[in-house]
Amino acid sequence: MLACFYPNVRLRDLEINFFEGEQKGIASPFLEVGARVPAMGATFSLTDTSLEKLSGLVKHAPYLRELRVHVDGGVDRLTTDPETRMQEAGVKLDKLVGQLTAFESLAVRTDSLTGAVSAFEPALLVRGECITSLHLCCERTMMESNAVYQMVNLCPRLCVLVLTLPLGKKDASSSCSRTMLQPCHTLHTLAVLNSGWASLPEDPCPLKIMHHILEAAHNLKTLGLSCTMAMKDDLSTLASDSLRSLHLQFTTQPGTPSELATFLNPLVPNFPHLRTLSLDEKFAQFPLEALAPLLRTGINVTKWVPEFLHPAKWEFPSESVNIFSF
Repeated sequence: MLACFYPNVRLRDLEINFFEGEQKGIASPFLEVGARVPAMGATFSLTDTSLEKLSGLVKHAPYLRELRVHVDGGVDRLTTDPETRMQEAGVKLDKLVGQLTAFESLAVRTDSLTGAVSAFEPALLVRGECITSLHLCCERTMMESNAVYQMVNLCPRLCVLVLTLPLGKKDASSSCSRTMLQPCHTLHTLAVLNSGWASLPEDPCPLKIMHHILEAAHNLKTLGLSCTMAMKDDLSTLASDSLRSLHLQFTTQPGTPSELATFLNPLVPNFPHLRTLSLDEKFAQFPLEALAPLLRTGINVTKWVPEFLHPAKWEFPSESVNIFSF
């Protein structure tokens, strides 16, 4: 009825879910009348027929810029050769992405990023240069650095990179071969967020991936991090001469003003051109007296969510600590 009476309706995004025996899905009427849908999300196994159905919908979506793909882990339950199935899925995804005339943003949510790289590589080899925004979300396993670098290297015009991962787990990389991260000259925004399925531990593991990306992104302007007070030693080694805006989302509350000062004092000087420091106090009340020295340096200290943060791409459980995603 909506599609009939409002044929030119604009939708912020569309979430696609195919039910058993359903050929088109509830989204079809909107797309078939030319509704302006800039973003679309879909949940499916890389081995089922949903990709063919989704491909049929995409051809009616000329305004589609962003594709969000939630791979439900069905590949792990295969009885046949997983590599063959991943190659088959890669062919389907390549065909799907090839239909997106305005394609510029990709978000991948999966249990294992390594498998996702195998499936998305054919599409990224052809259309990777179109992507300016990439969101990689691993819910329960730590991202392998090789997998991250492979996908980033295939997107030479990348401007925004978001990594959502369980920060309490160690890097799963065990392969002897190493993928070198290429210089990210166009990258201006980076966020490293906790997956939200569990609260951050008191002593999260070091974030090697983030360090490497900062070294490769010489024009980075904005950095967003999920963190705890216990991460001060790991984060104090971060540095960027180009950074202008830093957003910290704390999940533990500082006990005293000196504790917050101890966290910030070794970190902030590593960003000599920093102009804005944003502190998310949803889970912590920050003592204002600890911020006074920063204000005297000319840095704008704010406690509100920065404008560059958009509504979350993924719906996490209510106990989630991940409240900002690109």
